[in-house]
Amino acid sequence: MAQIRFQNPQNPADSFFNALRVKVDTYFKKNKIKQTGDFRLYLKTIILFVGLALFYTILVFFTPENIWVSLGICSLMGINLAAIGFNVMHDGAHGSYSGKKWVNNLMGYVLNFLGGNVDIWKQKHNNNHHSFTNIEGMDDDIDLKPLMRVSPTQKKYWMHRFQHIYGLFLYGLTYLSWVFMADFKKYFTGKIADFTKTKKMTFKEHFFSVWFSKVFYVCLFIVLPIFMVGLLETVVGYLVMAFVTGLMIAIVFQLAHVVEDAH
Repeated sequence: MAQIRFQNPQNPADSFFNALRVKVDTYFKKNKIKQTGDFRLYLKTIILFVGLALFYTILVFFTPENIWVSLGICSLMGINLAAIGFNVMHDGAHGSYSGKKWVNNLMGYVLNFLGGNVDIWKQKHNNNHHSFTNIEGMDDDIDLKPLMRVSPTQKKYWMHRFQHIYGLFLYGLTYLSWVFMADFKKYFTGKIADFTKTKKMTFKEHFFSVWFSKVFYVCLFIVLPIFMVGLLETVVGYLVMAFVTGLMIAIVFQLAHVVEDAH
């Protein structure tokens, strides 16, 4: 497949893009609405992080004796992580959380705290996904092959007739795959997608953004809980949390990747 290219949206001949941009900007100005977050988003951020700290503290330092209570809190923590990704990290990485660049950068780097990598995510999501949505070889979000077929251009296997059954389980593995596989695959292969190479990283980005943040995440969410709670309890609790997070992320984002005839 040849690399996909679009006409430059800044080209004066492309009146649609320019007209749309003018109308959107006019709407915000006319209604006196900020194009970035306001006190409601900041309040939501505080609530989400306080909730995360509360769930983590209870599970790791004041572990409930009732296993079902603990698993319930793990599930709530999974929802909380997904909510932070949707409401805080996503807006920060898009530069729309605040009018201040350093605040957006800080909120974007929350993804590293959650086990991902914001530098890779910006290339994968901001550049590829939004520019080449649902295009095979460019939008990595539809690269679920061979287990799932979400584009008519992808090869069809016999098992895909059952993907509506087993797909929900695979959705739950999204977060685990992201943290422990997808980022490293892109990092070591140097490719965001089939036709997109990762940008060159500085030593600081290699050390802090990739390796330090990954090690910090593992220590915070796996090593310390093992030390405080125990190996089996940590593994089970972490898998429950990660499954719920993955399920939330996949269900929400999959709505943007419903491609006709991909069945």
